[in-house]
Amino acid sequence: MGALVTALATTVAVDVTGIILAGLIAALGLFVLPARRRLAKDEIHKKVEEMRLQLTGSLRSYFTQEIDRSIQNIRQTIAPYTRFIQSENEAIGKNQNLLTEIKIKLQGLEDKLENIL
Repeated sequence: MGALVTALATTVAVDVTGIILAGLIAALGLFVLPARRRLAKDEIHKKVEEMRLQLTGSLRSYFTQEIDRSIQNIRQTIAPYTRFIQSENEAIGKNQNLLTEIKIKLQGLEDKLENIL
């Protein structure tokens, strides 16, 4: 009889422990794992966003440097032409002033001629 009671008590304890363990595993499957999965997804999204921002910043910096370098190359390439244009503009300005002076003198001579005739 003692062996029977011992066997029943041990079997009931194992059954209760098994049921509790099964319940814990079910709770783990229903609550803990989805929460961990959600945290992992949030962490991945955060890291992807950080990488995207870093990549955007790096590309923006690279493109800005390349644009500045290209503009500098263009300015160096057209510098002789720019200097030529400036010197020609100065020469044209001097010639315009000279023509204006000649025009004024010519007008004065025309006025004198009219007074003589």
